[in-house]
Amino acid sequence: MGLPVEPLLQAYPQIASWLHQVLPLVSVPARTKQVNAWRQKLIQGVLIIAQYDLLILNDKKAIAVNWRSDRNISRSGKLEKSWEAQLQLFLLVETEEILPTNASLIYCFFNRDKSPKPDRFSYDREKYDVFKQRLEMALSKLPSSAIDNSEYSFHQPIDEPQLNLKRLLDRQTSYEYLELIPEVEI
Repeated sequence: MGLPVEPLLQAYPQIASWLHQVLPLVSVPARTKQVNAWRQKLIQGVLIIAQYDLLILNDKKAIAVNWRSDRNISRSGKLEKSWEAQLQLFLLVETEEILPTNASLIYCFFNRDKSPKPDRFSYDREKYDVFKQRLEMALSKLPSSAIDNSEYSFHQPIDEPQLNLKRLLDRQTSYEYLELIPEVEI
């Protein structure tokens, strides 16, 4: 919009504090930065999806950033082991085809008193393997009616057109299938 931000930051020091917290993250040089990014992968017939507030992608390295405003959210240890954090890191490794050691997740908390510090979680092969087993176990407990018994697995890429056709032929109405087709600007 081209409006100056300085008057806003002067009038609202809390917003200025948040901006200074985020500035180092958004200033990181990157091949690409994606806001409100989604990653998905079909695993054992179940479409697994994660949402990221910001993805910073470089060659063979990825940083996911999530903003939080809840004052009572768990800190470090519990948050790092949560399903949400582990799934986000796992899908980042799977979809970006990077090594687990090249993926990290940062949580920025904005409603904390004084000067909040972001929580940064690194990832490694052991955490990746442990979560993969945990995910496989959870998926194995799903009733068979909830699972698409397709031939896809952890190591096979998703052929989106084929998957969409399979959905149409198997159980979706024409309307539901048409909803899957992305809109393009002409």
